[in-house]
Amino acid sequence: MARKWFVFSDWRLQTKVLLLLIAGLVVLFLSMAYLGYQAVQYSTDRMLEERLSVAEFVANNTDAVVHRRLRQLQAVVAASWQEPEYNESAKPTILPSRVEEVLGGIIVVVDEAGHVVSAGTNGVPLLGASLEAQPDVLDALKDGQPRILTTQGAPFGPGPMVLLVAPLGQVNRTGGLVINAVDPAELVWGGASQSLKLGQTGYAELVDQHGMVLARTEPGRPPDKLEKSDHADRFKMLIREDRPVVRTCHRCHETDTGTARRRDVAAFAPLSGLPWGVVLRQSEDEALQPTRRLQSSLIIFDLLAWPVALIVVWAFTRRVVRPIGQLTEATQRIAAGELDTPMESSRQDEIGRLAKSFEDMRVQLRRSRQQLEQRAEDLEAKTKELSALFEVSSALASTLQMETVLKGTTEALRALFPAADAGAVFLYRPEEHRLVAEASFGFDGAGPEVLTFAPGEGCAGEAFASQQPVLLEGHEPAGPGERTVDEGGDASRLLAEGPGLAVPLAAEDQVLGSLALYSRRGGVFSPSEMQLLRNLANQATLAILNARLFREASLAGAWRELNRLKTEFVARASHQLRTPLTVIKSLAETLLRRDVRLSSRERREFLEGIDRAADRLTRLVADLLAVTRFESGKLELRAGPLPLPAVVERVVAEFRRNTSRDFTVSIAPKLPFVFADPDRVEDVLSNLISNAVKYSPGGGTIVVDLRPADGRSLPPEVGLSGRQGESPAFVVVSVTDGGVGIAAADQFRLFQPFSRIDNPVTRSTAGAGLGLYICKTYLEAMHGAIWVVSEPGRQTTFSFCLPAFRGANASASVKSKPRDKSLPFALPVRVAGRHVLVVDDEPDVLKAVRLSLRAHSFEVSEAASAEQLFAFLKTNHPDLILLDVVLPDGDGFEIAHTLRSDPATFGIPLVFLTAKAGEDDEEKGKQAGGVAYVRKPFAGLDLLEVVERSLISVEAAAPGKDDPAGSPSA
Repeated sequence: MARKWFVFSDWRLQTKVLLLLIAGLVVLFLSMAYLGYQAVQYSTDRMLEERLSVAEFVANNTDAVVHRRLRQLQAVVAASWQEPEYNESAKPTILPSRVEEVLGGIIVVVDEAGHVVSAGTNGVPLLGASLEAQPDVLDALKDGQPRILTTQGAPFGPGPMVLLVAPLGQVNRTGGLVINAVDPAELVWGGASQSLKLGQTGYAELVDQHGMVLARTEPGRPPDKLEKSDHADRFKMLIREDRPVVRTCHRCHETDTGTARRRDVAAFAPLSGLPWGVVLRQSEDEALQPTRRLQSSLIIFDLLAWPVALIVVWAFTRRVVRPIGQLTEATQRIAAGELDTPMESSRQDEIGRLAKSFEDMRVQLRRSRQQLEQRAEDLEAKTKELSALFEVSSALASTLQMETVLKGTTEALRALFPAADAGAVFLYRPEEHRLVAEASFGFDGAGPEVLTFAPGEGCAGEAFASQQPVLLEGHEPAGPGERTVDEGGDASRLLAEGPGLAVPLAAEDQVLGSLALYSRRGGVFSPSEMQLLRNLANQATLAILNARLFREASLAGAWRELNRLKTEFVARASHQLRTPLTVIKSLAETLLRRDVRLSSRERREFLEGIDRAADRLTRLVADLLAVTRFESGKLELRAGPLPLPAVVERVVAEFRRNTSRDFTVSIAPKLPFVFADPDRVEDVLSNLISNAVKYSPGGGTIVVDLRPADGRSLPPEVGLSGRQGESPAFVVVSVTDGGVGIAAADQFRLFQPFSRIDNPVTRSTAGAGLGLYICKTYLEAMHGAIWVVSEPGRQTTFSFCLPAFRGANASASVKSKPRDKSLPFALPVRVAGRHVLVVDDEPDVLKAVRLSLRAHSFEVSEAASAEQLFAFLKTNHPDLILLDVVLPDGDGFEIAHTLRSDPATFGIPLVFLTAKAGEDDEEKGKQAGGVAYVRKPFAGLDLLEVVERSLISVEAAAPGKDDPAGSPSA
């Protein structure tokens, strides 16, 4: 098969097109033949449907005529019997003549015994005849109902007759019948036979329920006595089923030479009111003659159209393919490179337009070949330049010494641009805000005060400032070869007046300086030389950057290690932040979904889950910030004498309220104060007790023990054995639980950042692995230590020690207890309803603060920028301003200084809201006049407490209250 297709591909185009068109004609004629066949079939079907419609029309008309005549018979009988001029005995005698006048046919009157007692003119031969042999007549005598009957032969005639029977019992109350015998042909066909168009061989028959032929139209012969139809059984079934049908059938037909069978088209339709049927017959040859004539016409048309179509196809193919062959020869000449011979065509059709396109292509190709030849010459020159540039780039890339790089760059400038009289490499010195020529040529005797520019000055300074190439033409020459600047002019004139070309020495994120060329003649620098200078600048930039990096190579290792640690820290921190953020986002999205219906209890559980996750996130952020302060050396302690028993009792009491665990506190008597920061000590103790609760899921009692110790009683690994002999030198706090314990191989990693022991309990317990590291750092900063003793599967004891305080007047500060979130927050009456202005560019923060404050009876206004803040203060005077430190159009501290310098806003208290966590930022807030500094994220109740304290403190400091002098509080 592949070989046959290959041979077909070798045929001439004219042969292929001719074959394809002939194939199309074959398909077309086959389609036409099929459509002709369908048309013949459709015509035949329509003829049969029409023939059936005519049969149904005749049947309906026959049914109507027979019943109408029966009703007329009944009406004439009733009217004649009611005539008063005749007595009852005379009426049976005159009745037949009256009926005969109206209806015609044979009229007889039958008594109750079935004998003919009276008759019309046509029925005189029947007087005295008995109809006892007619069972249908006897049935009519019995039930006294009108009937339509058929009879064959005597006594009414030699052929079949239709009997219309009207009982006399309905008019004379005695009995008897009036019978109107009618020839079926006269009765049935009547006017309907005039409308039948059945051709030369067509005729109609009326058959009864027994298949007997009652009537037949011409050219059929009259029916014989008791003649059955040739399809009597079929007609009996169709009459019984009341089903019309049309079809072709065979029939014996009388001809001049005898009897012959022929095919007929027969349409049968039953009468609706009588058990008869109408049959329309016509020979198939005559009935289908129009259809067969149409079929013959289609065949003749196809036979005549086929050779005509072949001739047209051949002529069309020849006319189309010949120009294509000419185009093929022309395109072959073009492909061979002969572009000088024009391609002509006088045609205006698609082939003519194609020839015109090929001619345009030939002209364009000839022009392009000429341009390519010119560009080849230019490319050869450019290749020489690039080769020189490559040699320069290789030389610059082979050294990391700055002096060698600068010298090589100036030598490249001199070699690549022979038309330039001078050139220089200018590097930017940030400390001087100047561009200084670090290397140059052509400026003999020029000092550094001359070869220097400020950014934006001269072509070198302009290229540096704009980071774009700059071409200055200088003064136009008066004539060819005339110099615009005297060749002996000094360097300052050359830099100021001579034509110059400069490009920036720019990397992706910084501009190092610029390369500049100067000439004493105009028109020596072209755009192509500008591109060459840019390429050299790119290579020089990389070489200078490499040289600078080489100078800083000694610091590179340290920076890489620092970056690695920073990346590792960020990765671990982000991993820990995802868990609470996932909880918050998941629960919040569920609360916001409209297709989820939650009960009040479920909604509160969701909100409590969000609150717990937010608390965890806040603690994690605080831990991360603490780690940052440790590593940056900015951890500040507020150490002083501290009674540890009070701290222990307070922390344990808080855990007893919030957990169901049992606690045992053992405190040795006469413990000395320790020298420590109370907040940090409370953080350490809370962390240890929290771990004891989390990592002992089986329950049990948690024991907290306080005892004095000297240096000898401490484990040697804590490194505090040097303070021996002092009694006591330390106070030791131990927290013991009955949890899963810690293997000895894992204990050394407990106090490292982001370190967690891998076991089923820790995997099911949330944590960042920072708590013990922070505890260790806090304690070491307070000159203490922490250690662990554990028995796997039984218990774990964490202990820490703090140095005893040796001074006098020992005292301890008491930290306020945290607020219980389950209790309602009640504001003092004197601050409720105050006006608070919230300034923050985050819409979610604005919404959260607004809802929280309005829920507690505050009037809240909002501003999203410094511009909105100052516009609001022109017409309003809030009682307090919550100010974000970082705004899109201003710094919060600078805005605070502006507010404090304005007498109209001086007395409004400021509370700073910020995501910054540095100690320096908090100090800046105090210096700017802020009364409080709230770090994000913050809880709503914590913010309410800050607002409450701020308003109360300002109210207390107002003139006439705590400050009799009325001086403003700083």
